[in-house]
Amino acid sequence: MGLTLLAIDSAGAACSAAIWSDGQVRAVRRLATERGHAAHLAPLVAGAFADACLDADDLDMVVASVGPGSFTGLRVGLALAQGVALAAGIPAWGVCSFRVHAAGMATPLVVALDSRREELFVAVLGLPDGPGPFMATPAEAVRRLVEIAVPDVIPLAGDAAPALAAALAARGREARVLRAGPADAATVASTAAAALAGGERLLPPRPVYLRPPDVTLPGPAVPA
Repeated sequence: MGLTLLAIDSAGAACSAAIWSDGQVRAVRRLATERGHAAHLAPLVAGAFADACLDADDLDMVVASVGPGSFTGLRVGLALAQGVALAAGIPAWGVCSFRVHAAGMATPLVVALDSRREELFVAVLGLPDGPGPFMATPAEAVRRLVEIAVPDVIPLAGDAAPALAAALAARGREARVLRAGPADAATVASTAAAALAGGERLLPPRPVYLRPPDVTLPGPAVPA
Protein backbone atom coordinates (compact mmCIF):
# COMPACT_ATOMS: atom_id res chain seq x y z
CA MET A 1 0.00 0.00 0.00
CA GLY A 2 1.27 3.50 -0.85
CA LEU A 3 1.97 6.44 1.39
CA THR A 4 -0.99 7.77 3.39
CA LEU A 5 -0.68 11.14 5.07
CA LEU A 6 -2.66 13.98 6.57
CA ALA A 7 -1.68 17.46 5.37
CA ILE A 8 -2.56 20.69 7.15
CA ASP A 9 -2.22 24.31 6.06
CA SER A 10 -3.06 27.28 8.26
CA ALA A 11 -0.23 29.67 7.37
CA GLY A 12 -2.34 32.35 5.70
CA ALA A 13 -5.86 33.66 5.23
CA ALA A 14 -7.38 30.19 5.06
CA CYS A 15 -7.12 26.82 6.72
CA SER A 16 -7.42 23.40 5.14
CA ALA A 17 -6.83 19.71 5.65
CA ALA A 18 -6.25 16.99 3.08
CA ILE A 19 -5.76 13.23 3.01
CA TRP A 20 -3.24 11.81 0.53
CA SER A 21 -3.33 8.08 -0.14
CA ASP A 22 -2.18 5.77 -2.92
CA GLY A 23 -0.71 8.59 -4.99
CA GLN A 24 -3.58 11.05 -4.91
CA VAL A 25 -5.58 13.45 -2.77
CA ARG A 26 -8.45 11.41 -1.39
CA ALA A 27 -10.22 14.26 0.44
CA VAL A 28 -9.78 17.95 1.19
CA ARG A 29 -11.68 20.40 3.37
CA ARG A 30 -11.06 24.17 3.12
CA LEU A 31 -12.24 27.34 4.79
CA ALA A 32 -11.26 30.89 3.82
CA THR A 33 -10.78 32.80 7.07
CA GLU A 34 -8.23 35.20 8.50
CA ARG A 35 -9.24 34.43 12.08
CA GLY A 36 -10.41 31.53 14.18
CA HIS A 37 -8.00 28.90 12.88
CA ALA A 38 -7.97 27.23 16.29
CA ALA A 39 -11.74 26.75 16.17
CA HIS A 40 -12.00 25.70 12.51
CA LEU A 41 -9.00 23.50 11.79
CA ALA A 42 -9.82 20.43 13.89
CA PRO A 43 -13.32 20.07 12.36
CA LEU A 44 -11.76 20.37 8.89
CA VAL A 45 -9.36 17.54 9.73
CA ALA A 46 -12.24 15.42 11.04
CA GLY A 47 -14.22 16.13 7.88
CA ALA A 48 -11.31 15.15 5.63
CA PHE A 49 -10.92 11.86 7.50
CA ALA A 50 -14.64 11.17 7.13
CA ASP A 51 -14.63 12.02 3.40
CA ALA A 52 -11.69 9.67 2.81
CA CYS A 53 -13.20 6.91 4.98
CA LEU A 54 -9.94 6.78 6.94
CA ASP A 55 -8.76 7.67 10.42
CA ALA A 56 -5.50 8.53 12.14
CA ASP A 57 -4.56 4.86 12.52
CA ASP A 58 -4.36 4.59 8.72
CA LEU A 59 -1.73 7.34 8.43
CA ASP A 60 2.00 6.97 7.85
CA MET A 61 2.73 10.59 8.78
CA VAL A 62 1.35 14.10 9.19
CA VAL A 63 2.73 17.10 7.30
CA ALA A 64 2.00 20.79 7.79
CA SER A 65 3.02 24.13 6.37
CA VAL A 66 5.78 25.64 8.50
CA GLY A 67 5.65 29.14 7.04
CA PRO A 68 6.58 31.83 6.82
CA GLY A 69 3.08 33.01 7.58
CA SER A 70 0.69 34.04 10.32
CA PHE A 71 2.18 33.55 13.79
CA THR A 72 -1.08 32.25 15.29
CA GLY A 73 -2.09 30.22 12.24
CA LEU A 74 1.22 28.43 12.06
CA ARG A 75 1.19 27.60 15.77
CA VAL A 76 -2.32 26.19 15.54
CA GLY A 77 -1.59 24.06 12.49
CA LEU A 78 1.69 22.69 13.76
CA ALA A 79 0.29 21.96 17.21
CA LEU A 80 -2.59 20.00 15.69
CA ALA A 81 -0.26 18.14 13.32
CA GLN A 82 2.02 17.12 16.17
CA GLY A 83 -0.94 16.17 18.34
CA VAL A 84 -2.39 13.85 15.69
CA ALA A 85 1.04 12.37 15.01
CA LEU A 86 1.74 11.78 18.70
CA ALA A 87 -1.62 10.10 19.26
CA ALA A 88 -1.14 7.85 16.23
CA GLY A 89 2.52 7.08 16.97
CA ILE A 90 3.73 8.43 13.62
CA PRO A 91 6.11 11.24 12.61
CA ALA A 92 5.15 14.84 11.88
CA TRP A 93 7.04 16.85 9.25
CA GLY A 94 6.94 20.30 7.68
CA VAL A 95 6.87 21.84 4.22
CA CYS A 96 8.04 25.41 3.50
CA SER A 97 5.17 27.69 2.49
CA PHE A 98 7.24 29.24 -0.32
CA ARG A 99 7.54 25.79 -1.86
CA VAL A 100 3.82 25.15 -1.51
CA HIS A 101 2.93 28.39 -3.33
CA ALA A 102 5.47 27.60 -6.05
CA ALA A 103 4.41 23.98 -6.55
CA GLY A 104 4.29 22.94 -10.20
CA MET A 105 5.57 26.28 -11.48
CA ALA A 106 8.64 27.02 -13.57
CA THR A 107 11.51 29.08 -12.23
CA PRO A 108 12.79 31.74 -11.96
CA LEU A 109 9.86 32.78 -9.81
CA VAL A 110 9.30 35.33 -7.08
CA VAL A 111 6.97 34.18 -4.29
CA ALA A 112 5.44 36.90 -2.09
CA LEU A 113 3.46 36.04 1.04
CA ASP A 114 1.33 38.22 3.30
CA SER A 115 2.93 38.75 6.73
CA ARG A 116 -0.20 40.44 8.18
CA ARG A 117 2.05 43.48 8.70
CA GLU A 118 3.30 46.20 6.36
CA GLU A 119 6.00 43.87 5.08
CA LEU A 120 5.90 40.91 2.73
CA PHE A 121 7.71 37.59 2.96
CA VAL A 122 9.62 37.19 -0.31
CA ALA A 123 11.61 34.35 -1.87
CA VAL A 124 13.39 34.43 -5.22
CA LEU A 125 13.47 30.90 -6.60
CA GLY A 126 15.58 29.55 -9.42
CA LEU A 127 18.31 32.24 -9.53
CA PRO A 128 21.69 30.91 -8.34
CA ASP A 129 22.84 34.38 -7.24
CA GLY A 130 19.49 35.50 -5.89
CA PRO A 131 19.00 36.60 -2.28
CA GLY A 132 17.80 34.30 0.45
CA PRO A 133 14.22 34.63 1.69
CA PHE A 134 13.61 38.06 3.22
CA MET A 135 10.96 40.23 4.83
CA ALA A 136 10.47 43.76 3.44
CA THR A 137 7.91 46.41 2.62
CA PRO A 138 6.65 46.23 -0.99
CA ALA A 139 8.82 49.23 -1.91
CA GLU A 140 11.92 47.71 -0.34
CA ALA A 141 11.18 44.36 -1.95
CA VAL A 142 11.03 46.06 -5.35
CA ARG A 143 14.36 47.80 -4.70
CA ARG A 144 15.98 44.48 -3.87
CA LEU A 145 14.45 42.71 -6.86
CA VAL A 146 15.55 45.30 -9.43
CA GLU A 147 19.13 44.95 -8.17
CA ILE A 148 19.32 41.30 -9.25
CA ALA A 149 18.95 39.64 -12.63
CA VAL A 150 15.23 38.91 -12.53
CA PRO A 151 13.43 38.56 -15.89
CA ASP A 152 12.14 41.66 -17.67
CA VAL A 153 8.62 40.46 -16.92
CA ILE A 154 8.80 39.24 -13.34
CA PRO A 155 6.72 36.09 -12.66
CA LEU A 156 4.99 36.18 -9.28
CA ALA A 157 3.12 33.74 -7.06
CA GLY A 158 1.76 33.82 -3.53
CA ASP A 159 -1.07 35.46 -1.65
CA ALA A 160 0.77 38.83 -1.69
CA ALA A 161 1.71 38.61 -5.38
CA PRO A 162 -0.86 41.27 -6.44
CA ALA A 163 0.52 43.73 -3.87
CA LEU A 164 4.07 43.18 -5.08
CA ALA A 165 2.97 43.45 -8.72
CA ALA A 166 1.40 46.85 -7.96
CA ALA A 167 4.60 48.03 -6.26
CA LEU A 168 6.65 46.88 -9.24
CA ALA A 169 4.34 48.67 -11.65
CA ALA A 170 4.80 51.88 -9.66
CA ARG A 171 8.53 51.56 -10.38
CA GLY A 172 7.92 50.89 -14.06
CA ARG A 173 8.65 47.15 -13.87
CA GLU A 174 6.28 44.69 -15.50
CA ALA A 175 5.16 41.65 -13.52
CA ARG A 176 2.85 38.75 -14.22
CA VAL A 177 0.87 37.21 -11.38
CA LEU A 178 0.78 33.51 -12.18
CA ARG A 179 -0.88 32.35 -8.98
CA ALA A 180 -2.43 34.25 -6.08
CA GLY A 181 -4.63 33.37 -3.14
CA PRO A 182 -4.03 31.23 -0.06
CA ALA A 183 -2.16 27.95 -0.02
CA ASP A 184 -4.00 24.66 0.24
CA ALA A 185 -3.43 21.44 2.18
CA ALA A 186 -3.92 19.43 -1.00
CA THR A 187 -0.81 21.09 -2.43
CA VAL A 188 1.02 20.57 0.86
CA ALA A 189 0.20 16.87 0.56
CA SER A 190 1.29 16.48 -3.06
CA THR A 191 4.45 18.52 -2.46
CA ALA A 192 5.44 16.38 0.52
CA ALA A 193 4.65 13.14 -1.30
CA ALA A 194 6.69 14.19 -4.35
CA ALA A 195 9.63 15.21 -2.15
CA LEU A 196 9.63 11.89 -0.32
CA ALA A 197 9.30 9.93 -3.57
CA GLY A 198 12.35 11.76 -4.89
CA GLY A 199 14.38 11.04 -1.80
CA GLU A 200 14.28 14.65 -0.65
CA ARG A 201 14.18 15.82 2.94
CA LEU A 202 11.21 17.29 4.74
CA LEU A 203 11.53 19.94 7.43
CA PRO A 204 11.09 19.68 11.18
CA PRO A 205 7.57 20.64 12.33
CA ARG A 206 8.66 24.03 13.63
CA PRO A 207 7.39 27.45 12.48
CA VAL A 208 9.55 29.56 10.17
CA TYR A 209 9.59 33.31 10.86
CA LEU A 210 11.56 35.81 8.81
CA ARG A 211 12.58 38.73 10.97
CA PRO A 212 15.43 41.11 10.16
CA PRO A 213 18.35 41.12 10.65
CA ASP A 214 18.40 37.33 10.95
CA VAL A 215 16.80 35.58 7.99
CA THR A 216 16.96 31.83 8.47
CA LEU A 217 15.06 28.72 7.50
CA PRO A 218 15.17 25.54 9.58
CA GLY A 219 17.73 22.96 8.63
CA PRO A 220 16.69 19.79 6.80
CA ALA A 221 15.65 16.62 8.53
CA VAL A 222 15.89 13.04 7.42
CA PRO A 223 12.53 11.93 6.00
CA ALA A 224 10.72 9.03 7.56
